[in-house]
Amino acid sequence: MEDAFLFRGQNSYTHALILNDDITFPFDWEMLESLAHEGFVLPPEKYDWCAFMVSRERYKQIGCFDQGFHPAYFEGWDYAYRMKLQNLPIVNTDKFTPLKYRYAQSLQKDPSVHDNFHKLQLKYITKWGGLKGQEQFTEPYNRNKPPCKKR
Repeated sequence: MEDAFLFRGQNSYTHALILNDDITFPFDWEMLESLAHEGFVLPPEKYDWCAFMVSRERYKQIGCFDQGFHPAYFEGWDYAYRMKLQNLPIVNTDKFTPLKYRYAQSLQKDPSVHDNFHKLQLKYITKWGGLKGQEQFTEPYNRNKPPCKKR
């Protein structure tokens, strides 16, 4: 479960801040403004996608989150890998650290969220040719693979 906050510029929304419901986040608007020039911001890696801020421009470049990773898991890895393929940075910063972090409370609230974990893990492996850090494909499902030769 997540909350989303949109930042409004002069004519349209410029950024979205997405927060898991199992964290408490410091709404320091000056800090958020100071990070606004970054296209994609995450807390330090140990917090693993509990919150992130994405600019409208970065979202247009990368596209939507893959809703096929429903109800949870792997959509963050998928987004990060798509950014990596386009050489777009993710900024992990201590400035973006939650005040309270209750790791994976979604499982305690609804244990069925975990039911599809292995199926979604297999989807990620199939889509990118490996787990996080072991991906082999540069196109989803290896669509850039040359056709097999008939023997």
